[in-house]
Amino acid sequence: MIELTIDDRQVSVPEGTTLWDAARGAGIDVPVLCHSPGLEPVGVCRMCVVDVGGRALAAACVRPCEPGMQVRTRGEEIEAHRARLVDLLMSEQPDPETDARERALGDNALLALARRYDAWGAGLPGGEARRRDDSSRVIAVDHQACILCDRCVRACDDVQGNLVIGRTGKGHEARIAFDLDDPMGESSCVACGECAAACPTGALVDRPLGVELRPREELEPVHTVCPYCGVGCALTYHVDRPRNEIVFAEGRSSPGNRERLCVKGRYGWDYARHPQRLTVPLIRRDSHRPRGPLSRDVRGEHDGRRKPGGIVDYDEVLPAFREATWDEALDLVARRLGEIGDASGPGSLAGFGSAKCSNEEAYLFQKLIRAGWGTNNVDHCTRLCHASSVAALLECIGSGAVTTTYGDVANAGCALIAGSNTTANHPVAATFFKQARARGMRMIVVDPRREAIAEHADWYCRLKPGTDVAFYNALMHVIIEEGLEDRAFVEQRTENFEQLRGVVERYSPEVAAPICGVDAGTLREVARAFAGAGSAIIFWGMGISQHVYGTNNARCLIALALLTGNVGRPGAGLHPLRGQNNVQGASDAGLVPMVYPDYQPVDDPAVRAKFERAWGRELDPERGLTVVEITRGALEGRIRGMYIMGENPFLSDPNINKVRQALSNLEFLAVQDIFLTETAEFADVILPAASYLEKLGTYTNTDRRVQVGRPVLDPPGQARPDWEIVCDLSSRMGYPMRYDSPSEVFDEMAALTDAYRTLSHANLGDTGKLWPNPDPEHEDGPVVLFSDDFPTASGRGRFSPAEWTAAPELPDEAYPLVLNTGRLLEHWHTGSMTRRTRALDGLEPEAFVALHPADAARLGIAAGDRVRVVSRRGEVWLRARVTDRECEGAVFMPFHFREAAANLLTLDELDPDGKIPEFKYCAVRVEAA
Repeated sequence: MIELTIDDRQVSVPEGTTLWDAARGAGIDVPVLCHSPGLEPVGVCRMCVVDVGGRALAAACVRPCEPGMQVRTRGEEIEAHRARLVDLLMSEQPDPETDARERALGDNALLALARRYDAWGAGLPGGEARRRDDSSRVIAVDHQACILCDRCVRACDDVQGNLVIGRTGKGHEARIAFDLDDPMGESSCVACGECAAACPTGALVDRPLGVELRPREELEPVHTVCPYCGVGCALTYHVDRPRNEIVFAEGRSSPGNRERLCVKGRYGWDYARHPQRLTVPLIRRDSHRPRGPLSRDVRGEHDGRRKPGGIVDYDEVLPAFREATWDEALDLVARRLGEIGDASGPGSLAGFGSAKCSNEEAYLFQKLIRAGWGTNNVDHCTRLCHASSVAALLECIGSGAVTTTYGDVANAGCALIAGSNTTANHPVAATFFKQARARGMRMIVVDPRREAIAEHADWYCRLKPGTDVAFYNALMHVIIEEGLEDRAFVEQRTENFEQLRGVVERYSPEVAAPICGVDAGTLREVARAFAGAGSAIIFWGMGISQHVYGTNNARCLIALALLTGNVGRPGAGLHPLRGQNNVQGASDAGLVPMVYPDYQPVDDPAVRAKFERAWGRELDPERGLTVVEITRGALEGRIRGMYIMGENPFLSDPNINKVRQALSNLEFLAVQDIFLTETAEFADVILPAASYLEKLGTYTNTDRRVQVGRPVLDPPGQARPDWEIVCDLSSRMGYPMRYDSPSEVFDEMAALTDAYRTLSHANLGDTGKLWPNPDPEHEDGPVVLFSDDFPTASGRGRFSPAEWTAAPELPDEAYPLVLNTGRLLEHWHTGSMTRRTRALDGLEPEAFVALHPADAARLGIAAGDRVRVVSRRGEVWLRARVTDRECEGAVFMPFHFREAAANLLTLDELDPDGKIPEFKYCAVRVEAA
């Protein structure tokens, strides 16, 4: 610690602390323009100068504290210096009366200093006006208001790691630039808004999203959580309460995002006020039976031409339904599902819940299906996401959750990122990875697609699609062959090592290289780097899990971590990056067919007896059907009635033509959602639900962090929170559920688990808590799990070796290309939210297929051409993008676009363990249309 005096106050600070931070910690205001907490100081504005007794004034933001230093932050000379700087800066500013930031948000830091010093640049030459740039859909650029403080540059480079903003020009023409001085909207900018959040003037300002921006003091702040990906960023919505509208959003301090947001979190919230929101219950008219799809796209009569908005055409669909009261609608749902269950048995019913709903709603939904209906036929989108990862984790280490957080990458010597386009699917988590790499951590990226995160990697391994097992077995072969394994960890904390050795010894780099397409030398180099890193974390996404051999892929990654002792200590671990905002929580809450809350098996008699006592009903002893199995059951007539809450299987499930037939074949379907989705076209009854932004509940992110989502807006019309609807329906079906609040539901769920037992709404606070947490009143919770043993019968981690097998459908002469599907940064899942969001849909409005330049040249296809993509199951029309991010012989399609639905093409073969379908590999051909 260093002791010094600031403005006659004795201050003690850690060595290395800057004078600005020391003064701020002591409550002393030192004005600054070029610096902000979270950014590296550069001292270019000189507004923060202080007197340290030297020859010249010192910039407090870069000057470190010294023992015994006498510092003055005020004085005639200092204030005159600051006033003169403000005067000079103001001489080139736009008219303060028209300043974009001041008018919109009231927080222009330069104008605040101008008022403080009464310095307006009067009488000073201002130079010629610099241009504006309105090319971005979300950020307005005014170069005249820029003071070249470089806060935007550092926010883009050092915080988000996007490396888009720099400087160009000389003298008066000097200005910030995007890429090679491109317009912002045409540059590689990903519209995260970090630059606008950092800007102290009106140079970079968020554009209004349908609602006029206003100063924050005129608005009500609501602290909640982002509704999109599994990162679960903490944010604050600023709300015009009389108009019931969000005006803008900003990130807030939390271990999970440290005030950062991506484009979806910052600009993707206006879907909640979209005019297509469901506001009243709907019942299908008898004139529109037999039940079936209503719109041309859902009937399959599409040619790829995008209709306005790319969303359900209500004029085409709504005439099939009539409005009803809540009592009429719920009574009809209860009666018809009850009749089907009575006539055909509980196993003829099934329910799909949603990872967009809260923990409390997931718990109540599965409780209704199990205790109210008597079946375990309940599932949600985890089956389409990380079910195979969870199956492998439970088998190998006894827990389906991550063993460390993504923020722990700061302590890692190496990160292996496998099958994960993190910059698009988990963009804020990716900022932590990029920052760690910039500080010297080594990064290995393994993926057939060369996405943006690969630009930061020390090793990018472009393996052939579907060859992960061969690749990782080769790494383990090298590690064992060269004696690089952690022998003490293997001997003391694992089992089945000899079986692993026996399998991987057949996968020498020379054998694996022709299979996976990565040369033997690189395989050896990567194996040595990973094993020698000291500490390493493995992150993986759906490029690993969404395969018929997804469980085998995950088994290999787990074995690699166990082999090198990379579990149970800081900077080491296993982290499947969860997709949806609450897919971890919904799984924790039991919204899966084979386990109750907290992964307690339904076929364990002791566990089942525990839940029978808690819920007061006899429960089904057999495991239920999974998502795709339920669809097959409906197609075959075994599943006759369904209740779908917040899922859109028509677009999200594989082989849509089968899904269309299955939904049409049901005797009764109830859909509960915020919009009339493609799936809702098949419904007998549609129930209007409150959106994420309109209800209270908890959500568990990929880190195991349980956070409170608070209501931001009032729901439209008669829309109700999902948990209230589930309780009302359950009571009408003879299984009463009566709760006063979501917190009461949470307490019931937590009491039935070990992971959540100590948690409550009251102790989660504004930033949530990690589970398991022995003392949530005082601790955030454990970052690293399994430091001493694993929650397995033996306490040891288990090697579960896997053999490489080829994909079930290989390319051939008729279908020579491999189709890979996935998400885009700007959209989410089936697009029901993001395609109704002005900014996001504007940024990525149209479906496309991406091809490697060599494949495009061979097929005679140019960028922008309209093409037809055909598989053995269907065909779609869309535009081509030509990019070397794709590997030769493979194409990529996002699955958000109903007018060119990727899942018309995909294969519904299942992983035998995780029951996850094959989304990442099927054979297609691409033709010029």
